[in-house]
Amino acid sequence: MSEPLSRIEEPGHPGDGASPKDGGTGGDERPGSVLADGGAWQGNERGGRGYRAVLLALFFAGIATFAQLYSFQGVLPILARDLGINAAQASLTVSAATMGLAVAVIPWSLVSDRFGRRRTIAAAVIAATVLGVAGALMPGFAAVVVFRFLEGAALGGVPAVAMTYLSEEVRKSHVAVAAGTFVSGTSLGGLSGRLVAAPVGDFLGWRAGVLTVALVAACSTVAFLMIAPRQRGFIRRTTRLRGTDGLVARLLTNLRDPGLIALYLQSFLLMGSFVAM
Repeated sequence: MSEPLSRIEEPGHPGDGASPKDGGTGGDERPGSVLADGGAWQGNERGGRGYRAVLLALFFAGIATFAQLYSFQGVLPILARDLGINAAQASLTVSAATMGLAVAVIPWSLVSDRFGRRRTIAAAVIAATVLGVAGALMPGFAAVVVFRFLEGAALGGVPAVAMTYLSEEVRKSHVAVAAGTFVSGTSLGGLSGRLVAAPVGDFLGWRAGVLTVALVAACSTVAFLMIAPRQRGFIRRTTRLRGTDGLVARLLTNLRDPGLIALYLQSFLLMGSFVAM
């Protein structure tokens, strides 16, 4: 099975080593960290301060992402009445965001190879929150759909990078367990997006419901920025588009794997039916 797209690389050039101390939050990435004893960075140990900070930060990033992605599902009937559209048209506000996320995942992974995982996730959730607020204030249905697509494209930066961020900052033996925390954040985010938007929308209108979710996402984004530790496992990479080890070749390799194709089809059918319903 091939590597994740966000790890496609030419030989990297490690930067200055980060402090060997476990944990620490904020600041820019410090690529290619080297420990005091000269050994390479192996990731945060389970139970350590840095480990907990990575997991909690990604938990909040998951909430910020999926709360916004599905916030419109809770207000579709109200939106349809307010804008004078039918149910099928109203559902485009959810489909457009999901499509935007899907088409932006690979580009975001390339951005993270260049600028770092933490910085990319931060840029994605901040941009999505701004676009989410702007979309809720648009007067016409077409403009709302366009902004939802752009919001979804911005949100694509989180799922594109989160697992790679974990694999670089957490010891490999703990990555699977750590990934569960991120998944729980995405589940809670998707649930809270609907549960918050729907009752607020019933009383104050769909725009107020969506803006309330955007406020929750903004708070989660601030929490991510405050908690996410300085990166120590990231190495800046340059990705070639062509060549035997380029992006196109890696994508084609994935498409030749029957197991991966089966997973892609399952995701396509399950998420398609879920969003459509």
